[in-house]
Amino acid sequence: MTSAVFLFIGVTFAWLTLTDVIHLGGTEVAVQDVEATAVLQVSEDGLTGWSDAAAISIAGAVPGDTFYYRIVITNIGALPIDTQVSFIGFTNSVADILGDDANFQAGRSLASVILYSMTNTANTATLTDQPMTTLIGGTATSTSAFVGAENLDIAVSASEIVYFTLTIAETMGNDYQNLKLTIDLISVSSVGQ
Repeated sequence: MTSAVFLFIGVTFAWLTLTDVIHLGGTEVAVQDVEATAVLQVSEDGLTGWSDAAAISIAGAVPGDTFYYRIVITNIGALPIDTQVSFIGFTNSVADILGDDANFQAGRSLASVILYSMTNTANTATLTDQPMTTLIGGTATSTSAFVGAENLDIAVSASEIVYFTLTIAETMGNDYQNLKLTIDLISVSSVGQ
């Protein structure tokens, strides 16, 4: 399915309206739009060669493999913003449809053996080698979600970057062969400050 291959980065903003003023119980409140862009990028070493990416999909991984990503968020509006990044929806499947699907049929997921690390340029929040399943409530189903970064203050015309890695645990055994994990949606939500 082609649609399963593409990652959608959803960017949502609070306080969007068609008018510049709203009335709340007789009080006029000025409303200003919040605008930002978000770009997902990938690198082979996490230091150089960042290029735009359309998907996060891990297949054929072996213990110790690390995948480096970042999301560059730019405030293009007229107000400082407070931003949160969330990963929403995980799809588990087999990596090779002609291969052995016993691990997939047994309900195993690569999320069970992926360690998630995150840092950002906006604040000191850091996660290091956290099991992905503990961040998403214990299982990685298509309805799971976890917050990648929150309380990112971004000034007008400024950019902040959320760096994250997905590392296959060294303890991964044969029970996770021929599995694939796709993150279906990254949500970047901002509100004006």
